[in-house]
Amino acid sequence: MRMFEQECGDSGIVAMGLPARIANDVWGSAPNDAVRDLAEDDNGSRIWYAALDHLEPPDRVAEAVSHGARGLVVEPFLSATPAHVDDVDVDPMYDAAQALGVPVLVMLGGEYGLDLTWCDPVRIERLAARFPQLDIVVVHAAWPLVQAMVGVAYRQPRIWLLPDVYFPGMPGQYDLVLAMRTFLHDRVIYGSGYPFCPQGEQLAAIAALDLPPTCQAAFLYSNAARLFGTPDAIPQRKEMP
Repeated sequence: MRMFEQECGDSGIVAMGLPARIANDVWGSAPNDAVRDLAEDDNGSRIWYAALDHLEPPDRVAEAVSHGARGLVVEPFLSATPAHVDDVDVDPMYDAAQALGVPVLVMLGGEYGLDLTWCDPVRIERLAARFPQLDIVVVHAAWPLVQAMVGVAYRQPRIWLLPDVYFPGMPGQYDLVLAMRTFLHDRVIYGSGYPFCPQGEQLAAIAALDLPPTCQAAFLYSNAARLFGTPDAIPQRKEMP
């Protein structure tokens, strides 16, 4: 973590979110307790997101929030009983998060699921319609189905996009940039997807997009601060070089 923090400091990153991941046979897991300990063992620049299996009792959401979780990671594909993100079996978890006002981070895109139907943005649209007060962060922004995902976010005002490792430099980049310059300026969030993207190179590529300063600041800092915590609760981000 110290080496990671040094890399963050060298790149001008002053705040970070650490996601947990349920035990699974597909990718590596990150237990809630371990991630929480990493978040608590610092000077206040880290927040953490709890991960729960959708088969667990929904009261586990309140338990995670009571331990400081700022969001809930929902990846039902990784469960021992896989489910789509809009499967009604996951609804109790979403309902608990909505009742507590806790954002959910839902992976959709990249290598998620058995095929691209698992990443269909329509699934997020159905979910948002069922839970209109729930803030939904779409991790990977449903890449490569970016244009459809942007269209769903246009229709549903509490959908946020976190393109992370697939932005910039991948197909769909210009759809995201145009959305960030217009109606999605306040709902797209920077994430490095570390360690898959070298942070310095990724930030340099973002700077080369020539986004308006207010748009760049919202993407790199204020949107996430507003969603996961108040701006004065997280150190102000330095200007990007």
